[in-house]
Amino acid sequence: MDADTFDEWFVSEVLTALKVEPGNKAIIGDNLSSDISIKTLAQCEENDIKFICLIPNSTHLLQPLDVAYFSSLKTNWRSVLNNWRNTRRGKIATALPKNVFASLLAGKNIIAGSKETGLFPCDVNVPLEKLPDYEKPIEEIRERIEESFKRYIDDIRNIDLGMKQIKKLQISVVAGKSVSVAEMQKFIDQREESKNKPKKKRQRKEDDLRLPKRMMK
Repeated sequence: MDADTFDEWFVSEVLTALKVEPGNKAIIGDNLSSDISIKTLAQCEENDIKFICLIPNSTHLLQPLDVAYFSSLKTNWRSVLNNWRNTRRGKIATALPKNVFASLLAGKNIIAGSKETGLFPCDVNVPLEKLPDYEKPIEEIRERIEESFKRYIDDIRNIDLGMKQIKKLQISVVAGKSVSVAEMQKFIDQREESKNKPKKKRQRKEDDLRLPKRMMK
């Protein structure tokens, strides 16, 4: 989802529903800059809505869709496909009827996901209990992680796929703190400044200036 799609969804669905709700409101999302825009944050501030970002690398613990919905969705989808292929019509037709998809939208799973992540009702112990309990000394764990990381770096250095990796930019956020328009604008300015900053050219060493042996003959 890009920022334009997110803006459209926020205005048509979220903002319409939250405007009629009394008291303080909050919307929780990931911290990818592509999903957040100044327009959405400005509308949040105008309507007393807090936009709170999840901390990096925590969606498997804190995002309801990841925790309770997508896994069951894939399982149900496989079941629907297998059942459809076994029907007389399914052996001929290449497309499924639209009413089949309604059974995949299990609202109970989405609601259960909010509870399993501890977001609603709010319970900080729920995600904390899912964290692994290491019995080994922390120094030993750190050394093993460093060794694994070094081996990984050595492996990828020996592989040239010829592909440019696109890195999604993440916003630096504090857990539980809402993101403001000013903070988002500062992030955008810093990102643009970093893009436009000229790259330093590598200084040529004296050895680099020497002519190859074949040219010296």
